[in-house]
Amino acid sequence: MTARKLKGEGGRRGARLSIVAAERAGQLTAVLTALASWLVVCLPILDALGWLQSVGPAYCAARHPVETLTADRAACERQHIIQPRDGGNDLNVVWINAAEHEYLNLSRDRPWQEASKGMWGEWGDHNLRQAYKLGIYANGYHFVVYDYGSPGQGDLTLYAWDGASHFTYMIASLFNFITKELSYLGYQLERDETQWLDAVLGIVIDFVEVSAGIEYGVAGIFIGTIVNPIDTFGNLPGMVVLSVEAVAVGVWNTVADILSIVSLGSIQVQTARW
Repeated sequence: MTARKLKGEGGRRGARLSIVAAERAGQLTAVLTALASWLVVCLPILDALGWLQSVGPAYCAARHPVETLTADRAACERQHIIQPRDGGNDLNVVWINAAEHEYLNLSRDRPWQEASKGMWGEWGDHNLRQAYKLGIYANGYHFVVYDYGSPGQGDLTLYAWDGASHFTYMIASLFNFITKELSYLGYQLERDETQWLDAVLGIVIDFVEVSAGIEYGVAGIFIGTIVNPIDTFGNLPGMVVLSVEAVAVGVWNTVADILSIVSLGSIQVQTARW
């Protein structure tokens, strides 16, 4: 009887803890969603005031506080989205933290060094290719593209990109979120001079950015289509191909990452590459 009573009390206690955990998770989700909505509202305002173009490096440093305070070099650097040799234009730069820059360019995988086209061929114009590449490999969500020669000059993608590019970026970012975070965190854990704490904190910040990006992307589909109707129409075939490819890459790589973690590295599945 006593054993049954203790078992029953333990079950009720576990149920209460589960309810409390669910409530806390719901509260945290509500806070993060509110932050995301606030970010989406602020972006056009900052752009209208002419401040958005100059805040890139400052915002990057603020969203990587650990690396900013502990790194022995500049915490943030400019990164070409599409290499000039592959046809990158002037507005072709984003600000990212130096550790991620190193991962994208100098790690064993070097994903950023691959050709700026999908596995199923080159589709669409420059903006669509930017959207695809950022969604597949760059952590977080980028709202502004900058001029490499004039770092203070940039455009809010809300108006610069067409509707098809916004859709592709939104889908690619959503389906590749988990694998990008796991891959970058794994890279940091393997290094001697690691920024793993910044990478862990970055998961939360990236989640807020991508949540904002979904709202932003939906608005961008409509605004980009109205402002750039010809580009949107021309990019429709590429949008379909690259969006399907982005989903396939994201699902495959996420499964590969999870299998590797669960098996403690004994199961290694070839990741999808360009």
